[in-house]
Amino acid sequence: MCAATVKRRFRDNAPLSVQQKNIWMEHELYPDNVSYNMVSCLRLSGDLNVDAFKQSLSEIVQRHEVFRTTFSVSESEPRQIIHQSNEVCVSETALDTLSQEEQEAEIQQIIRRESRLPFNLEQGPLFRFILLSLNKSEHVFLMTIHHIVMDGWSMGLFANELSALYETFCNDKPSPLPKAGIQYSDYAIWQNEKYKERQELDSKYWNYIIKDAAFGEFPTDYPRVFGKKGESATRTITISADLTAKLKAFSRKERVTPFVTLMAGFLVTLHRYTGHETLLSGCYVAGRDLSELRELPGQYSNLTVIKTDFSGDPDFREVLKRTRRAVFDTYEHGYLLVSNLSEEVIAKPPGAPRTSAAKLLKMRAGCPRSIGFAITSEYQTEENNLNSTLFPVIL
Repeated sequence: MCAATVKRRFRDNAPLSVQQKNIWMEHELYPDNVSYNMVSCLRLSGDLNVDAFKQSLSEIVQRHEVFRTTFSVSESEPRQIIHQSNEVCVSETALDTLSQEEQEAEIQQIIRRESRLPFNLEQGPLFRFILLSLNKSEHVFLMTIHHIVMDGWSMGLFANELSALYETFCNDKPSPLPKAGIQYSDYAIWQNEKYKERQELDSKYWNYIIKDAAFGEFPTDYPRVFGKKGESATRTITISADLTAKLKAFSRKERVTPFVTLMAGFLVTLHRYTGHETLLSGCYVAGRDLSELRELPGQYSNLTVIKTDFSGDPDFREVLKRTRRAVFDTYEHGYLLVSNLSEEVIAKPPGAPRTSAAKLLKMRAGCPRSIGFAITSEYQTEENNLNSTLFPVIL
């Protein structure tokens, strides 16, 4: 963990974090693009105390300024505008008169609608809550929130706080959660100051990393179409318990994390397909190096680049060592987002991607404990191009 600390500033406005600036700029260019809509859908089993549930949601929004934030331009610079209070509206819909098949179809339709409905970053709120009643003991809670105020890690924090608060409010007790020490705006101020200090150092590192990288064609079944269509798909691969155990044992023996082992395997695969001796792989990192950020919702994730050299025909253990060094170096210089690098540094053929491949390793965490209702299952949309985040929380 970093030794630096974030101080409480108590402001009603603040600069955007580096991550937020990139999302905000893209929203300005493509205001109708819904790629940054994060949709989470939970099935709640048990007798739900709706009033306590709503009270829990309101408490979370009041605890964290980031949920009460909008974005506007002041003196040619985008700013976070922090509102003192924000009315929390929970839209309730009863589906108890429908058959099970009709309920499932309706849920899918609502998810698709929410995924396609853009947010207004200036007006807010930047979240939408929907509670669907299937019967007396079965509900579905749908939350749609803009990525500029929340990342995947924050989804888990949100669920944990919701669980703790709901249990307490059902028993007419005050909130058990400690008062938030800092807010996301404090982090944004700290990060901007730190970014200025490290910009020259980190820029030199990334210039070195990217300047000699090849941006060749990746062999695909169909020609890739470049553009801001916002369409994508997710392919989930489940590793068996036996293979997972072997993977962890191998990683311990080689003194690396399972992440590094999986990354090295992915890069070896790319090397075999492309023949490139130098490969760049896009990789998302949590961006929560400071201990005080681990329990603070917000947008911290960062797309970074890992560079691996395959010169000299290395065996897999050598690739593993090189990947480990590359990962450590990448984390050390992670203050500068790849998207902030100059076009001169990442010069490439027209229409080519910035990196030869993009990759995201996601680790699943368990659901919050059962507290009167249980999160028993998750929904997946039928359309692959909807970028949904589903519980169990994906971090």
